[in-house]
Amino acid sequence: MKNKKIFKRIAIILSLIIILFEIYLYIKLQFSWLEINSNNHQYENASLIIGNLFRFAVLILGILLIPIVWLEYLLTNLFIKFYNKYDGIKKILLCLISLFLMLPLFILFIRIIILIIISLK
Repeated sequence: MKNKKIFKRIAIILSLIIILFEIYLYIKLQFSWLEINSNNHQYENASLIIGNLFRFAVLILGILLIPIVWLEYLLTNLFIKFYNKYDGIKKILLCLISLFLMLPLFILFIRIIILIIISLK
């Protein structure tokens, strides 16, 4: 029971941090779009548009991070439940299945966080 509360707090904190990153990225994105109109050079405008489209894509991916965080939370709870409830080969099989579901989501989560951090620079 104590682990579930800790995991829930971690998921809530991660969700709030992601929301703050997204708000900052959205504000930065709006100021970047305003720079396009003020500039008359063609190549500079093209690079600003490409950079803003990349940031917009990262913004959409960041919004998708919140369900990924909660899906990881649910899969972790499922892993703990399987580990505590079952014995023998059934325990190993169910834990491996839940682990194989958790790892790709975790790797996707890390990659999107890195993209968000890169785009905030």
